[in-house]
Amino acid sequence: MIRVLRMIAHDQRGTSVIEMGLALPLLGFMLVGMVDLSSGFAAKLKLEQAAQSTVEDVQQRGYTHNTTTTPTSLDAIEDEAEARAGTGAVATATAYRECSTSTARTKVAWTGSCASGASSALYVSVSLAKTFTPMFSLRLTGANANGTYSLTGAAALRIQ
Repeated sequence: MIRVLRMIAHDQRGTSVIEMGLALPLLGFMLVGMVDLSSGFAAKLKLEQAAQSTVEDVQQRGYTHNTTTTPTSLDAIEDEAEARAGTGAVATATAYRECSTSTARTKVAWTGSCASGASSALYVSVSLAKTFTPMFSLRLTGANANGTYSLTGAAALRIQ
């Protein structure tokens, strides 16, 4: 009987199967986490690309401020950005003037004026926001109360 127990204790057949059985759940968990993480980064990249391509279209067509009927009005820019970003995206387009001095930069309204001696530049910016829901709600850092994540993408264009 002791001899049989010694043989069983020194037998190493099947150890790799047991080790694989112990490691497989951890590897599966890591794989699912990486898929979730990469899906989130892909969604953020899509928002950034949608904002950038919308701004590029504004650059090609030109921008006329205070018009609602032209294809370059702020409402039209927001609609175009939301269509490019996909369902659930919310776009915000703004037109503003930036006043620059040697020590500071400030944003003012498009029709505003800069102080004497400050240089002026006109900008149009597009920002997109969307929520991302991962496959598995782990509620890691930055998650909302419901387990989703808020993603944003933005681009700006100097017009003048």
